[in-house]
Amino acid sequence: MKKFLIILLPFLLGSCEDFLDVKPTDQLTEENVFNTESGADLFLNTIYVTLPCPELNGSNAVIDGGLSYDNWDFMSPYNVCRYAWGRTSVYYGTYAYTASEYNPGIYNHMYPSIFFQYNYITGYIRNCNYFIESLEKYKDQYSESWITKRVAEAKCLRAYYYHLLWMYYGGVPYITKVLDTSMGDEMFQPSMSQEDMYKEMTTDLSNAAKVLPNEQGGGRFTKGAALTLKAWIDLYWGDIIKDPRPSSIFPADPQKALDAYKACAETCQEIMGLGVYDLMPTREDAFKEENNNCKEQVFAYQCNKTFPKSRRSKIFGPYNEATGATGDYIGAGAPTQALVDMYGMKNGLPIDDPNSGYDPEHPFENREPRFYADIIYDGSVFTGHKFSLHPESAEELGLVPNEVDWFTGYFRRKGINENLSFADFETEGVNFSFFRYADVLLMYAEARIKAAELGGDPIDDTVIDAIDRIRMRPARSTDNGLPSLETTYGGRPSLDKLKEIIFNERIVELSFEFKAYTDVRRFRRGDLLNQPKQAIRWDSNQGGYVLKTLSEGNFWDDKLYLIPIYQEWLEKNPAWMDPEKQVDGRTKGQNPGW
Repeated sequence: MKKFLIILLPFLLGSCEDFLDVKPTDQLTEENVFNTESGADLFLNTIYVTLPCPELNGSNAVIDGGLSYDNWDFMSPYNVCRYAWGRTSVYYGTYAYTASEYNPGIYNHMYPSIFFQYNYITGYIRNCNYFIESLEKYKDQYSESWITKRVAEAKCLRAYYYHLLWMYYGGVPYITKVLDTSMGDEMFQPSMSQEDMYKEMTTDLSNAAKVLPNEQGGGRFTKGAALTLKAWIDLYWGDIIKDPRPSSIFPADPQKALDAYKACAETCQEIMGLGVYDLMPTREDAFKEENNNCKEQVFAYQCNKTFPKSRRSKIFGPYNEATGATGDYIGAGAPTQALVDMYGMKNGLPIDDPNSGYDPEHPFENREPRFYADIIYDGSVFTGHKFSLHPESAEELGLVPNEVDWFTGYFRRKGINENLSFADFETEGVNFSFFRYADVLLMYAEARIKAAELGGDPIDDTVIDAIDRIRMRPARSTDNGLPSLETTYGGRPSLDKLKEIIFNERIVELSFEFKAYTDVRRFRRGDLLNQPKQAIRWDSNQGGYVLKTLSEGNFWDDKLYLIPIYQEWLEKNPAWMDPEKQVDGRTKGQNPGW
C-alpha cells in the first residue's frame, strides 16, 4: 500500500498557549478542505504528521519538543543525553522540577523533549475532534465506507494522544468534541479518572478495529495497529491497578489487573492470527530504510528523504571528531553501563549468572548477538574505523573524545545506517516504529506471565514460544540467535525467572526505541533510578577497564510515577480544580505530592 501524502497545514498545529481554543482557522476555509475526500485526507494526514516521533529534530520536527538528543526517555538508567547541561542529565540527578515552574522548569524551552506535554498534545486532540465533527457536517460529500474508515482512524489517533497524557499525568479532561467559547462555563471540563480514561480509549480502539482494514497500512491506523495500541493500554492499566503509585491515588485491585492482563493477551492473540504481521528474518532488517512498512512494522511514523526526514543516524550515530566538529548532535542517547550489562552471554544466560562464562576483564567476549548488533564498544569496527577507549593510532576513533561531555564509552549501533555518508544524513528516510511485531510477542508473554502470577491460566508453550521467537532470531545475517529458554535453563524457567526474563527482554530487544523509561515506571522499578549513571574508561595504569560515574542516583519518591501538572494549565480550567470533581487522590487538580 502506498504511503499517504503528507502536506503540512500550519493552522492544524497546536500551540503552547491555546489548548482551550476553538476551531483552528486560516485562509484555507473549512469548506475548501472538507468538500472532498482528498481534501479531508490532507487534514487527517497532518494529524498523523504531528505524532511525536523521537527521531526528528530541528527544522524537521513537526511536534514542538522534537529536540531528540535530550529525549525524556533518557531519564531511564540506560541512556544519556550527551551533555551534562541537558535537562534529562540534570533531572536524573536531582528530580528538581515542580508544578509551578514552566521555563525554566520541567518544560524548559523543549529541553527535554517531552513527547507527552499536555499543552501540545491537547492541540492535536482538538484537531482529531474537529476532523470527526467536520466529516459529520460534510458527510454528503463522502462515500459511506470512506467516512467509516476515516472516523475510526481519527478516534485511534485521539486515543494514541490521550494515552500519552494518561501514562504520565494520569487522568485529564477527556474531550471528544470541539470546544467553543459560546459554551460558557460548559467549555470547562473536569478531569476523568484513570480507570474511566482506560475504558474510553480501549472502547474506541476496539470499535475502530472492527471497521478498519486488515492490512499493513503504510503508517495509517489499521485493524492490527488499533488492536496493538489497545493491547498496550490493557497491559499498562493492569500494572497501574495492580500496584497504584503513589498509593494514595486509589486502592489496588488484583481482579481488575487480572482482567486487564487477560484482555491484553487475548488481543495479542487476535493480532497474531491476522496473517499480516511477522518478524523479519533478522532483527536489523526491521530497521532498514528499504524495509519501511515491512511485515514487522505494525504502526510506524512515515519518513522519507524530503519531508519529514529521519534524523536517526545523524543524531544517534557514533560521534567522531570529524563530524562532531560541525556542531551536529551526534552520539546522543548513548548506552550506559547499565544497558550494556542487560545484554547476556551467547549461551543465553545473564552476565551475573555464575554459569554464564562472563569475564569482567574481557567484558565484550562471548556476548549475545544483539550486543554486537546494537552497541559500539572498545574494539568495534564501524564504517571501516576502529573505535577505541585508548586509541593507539590516528586511524582509530576515540569513544571518549573529551571528558566535558557525557561520553559513556559506548555508542549506539542499532538501526544506524553504516552506509550513509555525512552528506546523506540530510536525506535519511527510515521509518520510526511506534510498535513492531516484536512488541506484540513480548506483550503477549508479559501479560500471560503477570496473569499467571494473579491466578490466571498457567504458563504454556505459547508463552515460551513468543519469547523464544524474539531471542532465537538472528540479530544480523551473520549471526545466530540465542538458544531456546529450555536449553538455556535446562527446562522451563519458573514464573519468578520468567518475570525477570521478560523485563530484561523488553530492555534489550526494544533498546533505543524510546520505551525504557516507561517500562521502568510501569514495572514499578523506581529503585533502578536511584542508581548512578555509569560510563566505562580504560585505565592505562591498571591496564584494564574502570567505571566512571556521570551522575549519582537520587532518592526516588513514588510521587514521581506521575508528572506534575503545570499550575497555570489547571488555573485555566476551573472545573479541573473544582473540589467537588476531584479524582484519583488529587487536590485542586494536582497529582499527589506535587
